[in-house]
Amino acid sequence: MAVQNSVGVLTAQDYTKVRNAQQDIAQVQKNLQSLQAVASPEWKKQIAALSRAVSHLGKAIESLRGQATTTKAWQTLGSAAEGVGKSADNLRRSLSSTCPDLREGLDHEPGGR
Repeated sequence: MAVQNSVGVLTAQDYTKVRNAQQDIAQVQKNLQSLQAVASPEWKKQIAALSRAVSHLGKAIESLRGQATTTKAWQTLGSAAEGVGKSADNLRRSLSSTCPDLREGLDHEPGGR
């Protein structure tokens, strides 16, 4: 749940506040490391994918610092944020088979997945 909550905080913010975003990225990475330490081998791939996606988002956010941002920089940021969302969803779906709280959340998603 800590990973899910910290990813939620990260993806719901204003990325132009670089310092806040960097702190939230650090928290997600810390939570992912804790999860990696106790996770079953079957989830390691999804955890690593989410970690890479969060790192990519961090680089995209960093590129906004101190320069006139271009359309390409914003597109890169949007793509990176989408990658975090997809990776987080893949991990959540993988973990939901053994975590009732996550399974319940998936059962109540719009569209009835």
